[in-house]
Amino acid sequence: MRQTFVRKLIGGCILAALLGLTGCVTPVQRGDETRWQPQLLYLNRSPCPSLYVEVAAVAGTEPSEAVLEQLRQFLAKYCDKPGGIRIVRDNLIPRTEARGFSHDALACRYLQGPPANGTNSSPAFIYILYYDSALCQRPEAGQRGPIHKHLSLQYDFGWVNTIQPHAHLLPFPGAIFIDRRFLIKYCPRSLEGLLLMHEAGHVLGLVQNETHGFNNHCTNRLCLMRPKLMIDLPRALFSRQKTLQTNLCEMCQADLRKGRTAAAPTNLIFLGPVLVRSEAGYFVATLPGQLVLFSGELAKFDVERFLKQSREDADHPEIWRGHHARTYFGAGLQEPLADWARQIAGIEQATTDRLELVRQAGTNCVPALQCVLGQVYFHGERIPKDENEAAKWFRKSAESGYAKAQDRLAWCFADGKGVPQDDREAFNWFRKAAEQGFADAQNQLGVGYAEGFGVGKDPKKALQWFRKAAEAGDVGGQRNLGHVLAQGQGTSVDVVQAYQWLSVAAGKGDKAAKEELAGLTKKLSQGQLKRGREKAAAFSRQSASEPALVE
Repeated sequence: MRQTFVRKLIGGCILAALLGLTGCVTPVQRGDETRWQPQLLYLNRSPCPSLYVEVAAVAGTEPSEAVLEQLRQFLAKYCDKPGGIRIVRDNLIPRTEARGFSHDALACRYLQGPPANGTNSSPAFIYILYYDSALCQRPEAGQRGPIHKHLSLQYDFGWVNTIQPHAHLLPFPGAIFIDRRFLIKYCPRSLEGLLLMHEAGHVLGLVQNETHGFNNHCTNRLCLMRPKLMIDLPRALFSRQKTLQTNLCEMCQADLRKGRTAAAPTNLIFLGPVLVRSEAGYFVATLPGQLVLFSGELAKFDVERFLKQSREDADHPEIWRGHHARTYFGAGLQEPLADWARQIAGIEQATTDRLELVRQAGTNCVPALQCVLGQVYFHGERIPKDENEAAKWFRKSAESGYAKAQDRLAWCFADGKGVPQDDREAFNWFRKAAEQGFADAQNQLGVGYAEGFGVGKDPKKALQWFRKAAEAGDVGGQRNLGHVLAQGQGTSVDVVQAYQWLSVAAGKGDKAAKEELAGLTKKLSQGQLKRGREKAAAFSRQSASEPALVE
């Protein structure tokens, strides 16, 4: 009996000794995190003499005061902040409001930032969010799968359905996310503070030194920055503290001491919660999950507007769908409009930035800004109307592959505005935009095939493109699809579907669709009218339930 008990005890202890609790850092591109040094703003007393830590939590996931005190002591030990370190809790996020939003989206939605301090010196800012990944998935997606654990130092990634405690270093260098669902399953309460300190170590720039770091973690087996906190056998039985990894190794501590005395980057500044990096010709403003490029004057940057936009973006969960780190790109132009061309040229330099995320943002945003400037010139919005200048900017953007600009340039060729009238060129640019899913261009491509505008007539292809445009929600495509179905152009006559699409277009206020629908209605039986109305109502319900996409 006693031998059986001992065997069970030993077996249980060996199992406990092998359990590992991991934390991770999630840079977008390996090496990007070492190409700038924002951690020096957290370590040094200048230019930020104080540190503000905001702790947000979904109800039921919040950390204890003891855990936050461990974090405060860790930061106080390694950060030189004569102005003090404040750790402030936000109001709890109701679980009902958190459902269906990823941790990235929750950060965008609820981040507050430090209060104005009445001085020109903002504190360095760290944002910590406790959440429950079981709430993050949209309700219709069904049951969540198992939680993933890192298996070894060599096999460090392999996502299943959650992200365990981790730090985002890009685009914003001070965001920490703690998944309570993971902690409940794998983490003794006594280790929670250590996991939080581990993630804070990433924020302070640890394990970027490759002499004792591998895959963003320390190689010293007793260091807090190891990829796993290993539960020690004797401690598991007799001590409240379950691991020997309660502190940083000497090499990691030396790295922090070196960071405290190194000169902080002069081109980095906190404006409230926003970290802004200044470069020649452009600025990079970041929040957790948000990156905005702008040019012009730093003093004109509106922090409150950026925060407001971040919260509005969070109301579009499809932007954040998935479980890897997400970043929402944007760019802004400042008054006066006459300076926009110069500002766009400045932001264009971001396409060669040292960080991959910023290069992606520049590549994505510059064509959109060029198109906006083209529209300003085309319509004469607060500057003299100039169709030639409009077409020039539309072409710049269109040649970069921006679908909206391709559609606008196509209209310029179709109408001979700013460029010589050319149906074939118009058709070619409509085709480029249509192939990217731009609904207006899909409709115009259908018109081209239906009427032989810029291409030979082809009723079947016209029908195909009208259908694409109609299903994408373009009212012209819906009207035209209804018309060709009623007339049997490119297909056999289908009065029920014709009624459906004409009804949808008429419901959006399209006068031509209303007139044709009135004539068609007189020719239909009651059964056909009923089926047509049912189809129209079903499409409208489907369209209303689909999330609106931000262009």
